[in-house]
Amino acid sequence: IYTRTIEFNNWIESIIDNCSTASSTQTPTTPLVDNITTSIKPQILYQCNTTSICGCGRMPVVLTPSRIVGGEDARELSWPMVVSLRWSDPNRHWCGGSILSDSYILTAAHCLHGYASNPPIDVTIVAGMTNLSDPKQIRRTIDHIYIHSEYIGVQNKFRHDIAVLHLNQSLTTENNPYLTKTCIHPVNPPTVNNQYIKNNTRLAVIGWGTMGSGVALDPIILQQAEVFAIDNNDPICTQTMNDSEIQFCAGLREGGKDSCQGDSGGPIFQWQGGYWEQVGIVSYGNGCAEPNDPGVYVRLSYYYNWINDILKNDNEHTEPKFLSNETSTKINNDVTTTTITTSTTSSSSSSTITPLTTTSTITGTSLTTTSGSYNHLKNTLTFAIIIYLFSIIL
Repeated sequence: IYTRTIEFNNWIESIIDNCSTASSTQTPTTPLVDNITTSIKPQILYQCNTTSICGCGRMPVVLTPSRIVGGEDARELSWPMVVSLRWSDPNRHWCGGSILSDSYILTAAHCLHGYASNPPIDVTIVAGMTNLSDPKQIRRTIDHIYIHSEYIGVQNKFRHDIAVLHLNQSLTTENNPYLTKTCIHPVNPPTVNNQYIKNNTRLAVIGWGTMGSGVALDPIILQQAEVFAIDNNDPICTQTMNDSEIQFCAGLREGGKDSCQGDSGGPIFQWQGGYWEQVGIVSYGNGCAEPNDPGVYVRLSYYYNWINDILKNDNEHTEPKFLSNETSTKINNDVTTTTITTSTTSSSSSSTITPLTTTSTITGTSLTTTSGSYNHLKNTLTFAIIIYLFSIIL
């Protein structure tokens, strides 16, 4: 049922005329729709140090803070550490994963739990692409699966939801624009694992999962979304998360952005001022992108030694921590550079972006106005009134 707005034209016009008369007394510097302009956030460009040995793509990452569910298409070559996991059907995306080393892939245990064969049959990974149909993609089969010994699935509430896959043929990540290793760091002392990452850390979750809970809409292009870490003791976290020592939760309180089915096993990253550090694995959640119901992620800092003990079988290891300091850029017609401040202490590591201007310009279209912009005011108020009427009907 919809309101027939043509019946209310005279009423709407009378309100607008009254508002325009009142606005003529305002000074030209007063923003008339400040509540609209400040709610729209500019895109942020994360410029990687392309010489780093892990956690960086050849193309910078561009994230829209105001929008994987609620995500956006990733740029080509921006996340070359992310892979697609296939089971039985080599052309159907099943779960996500990330490149630990040339011979090993990191994913979630529940993506493969119950798989009867080891060495496995018909389990493959696909790497080196952003578009799932990219003909340049690189395929490898899996010849061994390492699932954490304490993982028993839903009966144990998805504790220790982590697995490492060994490739039958190694990848070549060195000097390869399509492939790179993910960065995973130790936390010292280990007793502070459950404090890493810090509450409200800005994160990026990546995947080819469905674009809505219960919706059979799978993206072809890799999706990315900005979310935030939530405190272990926050009620919206404790109602879903089972063990803060080995898990953390992230999302938005208002909902709208989250990982979803098919993103399982994929990475969640924090920016380290020149590269991306993987801090978690997509594990589970109640629905997708629901308000006050964040996703739950494997806390990778807890498993650093377990992972490296496996990689030692091939004389490989996760990449070490290193320091860097880069910049982040606001994307619009007038590119503005802002500083990324990075903390590199072992117990807490986060990056913050300095506040940008409150008036945002997105793709060249300014949302600012002055008291003389009557037409803009009229359109804005008309739209607001229509929304108000619609909300009353509902």
